[in-house]
Amino acid sequence: MKVWNESNTMYPSEITYIPRPGSTLEDDGVLLSVVKDVEENARDFLLVLDAKTFKVLAKAFVPKSVQLPTSFHGIFQTI
Repeated sequence: MKVWNESNTMYPSEITYIPRPGSTLEDDGVLLSVVKDVEENARDFLLVLDAKTFKVLAKAFVPKSVQLPTSFHGIFQTI
């Protein structure tokens, strides 16, 4: 089991797996998740993780004025 966690104020949505084009390995791709950060003055972002290592590859932040909705399947917190 692998877990991504940076802060107790960040709540990732259900992840989406995107395989690398032409890949034949099960975990050769990226994972995408919208992350809500409830810390004051924080910005929500799209998180891109390496599917095998869970290393953060990128974060695409949205402006503070944009409130991202929670996903259809909810958001998650590690405990």
